[in-house]
Amino acid sequence: MSYHRSVPWTVEEVLAQVAWAGEDAKAVARALVGWAAGHAGIGIKGGRGLTDRALTMYADSGRGKGVLSLYAAENGGGPMLELRMEQICSMPPYDHDEAHTQLIDDFRALGIPRLDAEDIPTAIRPNIPLHQLTSGRLERLLALVDRCLA
Repeated sequence: MSYHRSVPWTVEEVLAQVAWAGEDAKAVARALVGWAAGHAGIGIKGGRGLTDRALTMYADSGRGKGVLSLYAAENGGGPMLELRMEQICSMPPYDHDEAHTQLIDDFRALGIPRLDAEDIPTAIRPNIPLHQLTSGRLERLLALVDRCLA
């Protein structure tokens, strides 16, 4: 019995599942995919999980480190954006203590409730519900990710 699909999920399949969560989630997911598709340094790969549809955004046009993952229905819950802190913090200059601490403070300052929780910014992969990324929060998050990738 296989626990993986033979082909990865497509962007369209993931977005179709996210759309079931409502207009806000759909708009956030489309904006995220638009950012990744229009970013010369980001590649998008579909996951191969049997039930949870997912996309991962990789630095260096898909050959590098996965920095963000969009889960259409995180383990039966609502759609989530996974912030891969361990990957982001392993890239220079954030791989040093002072810069790492500043980066975590910058993520906390974005006004995203999930990242305001005390232990979340130090978590390896905090998951942010898409409904928390409305009102310009996704754009602020992506601007910070852009800065990290520069």
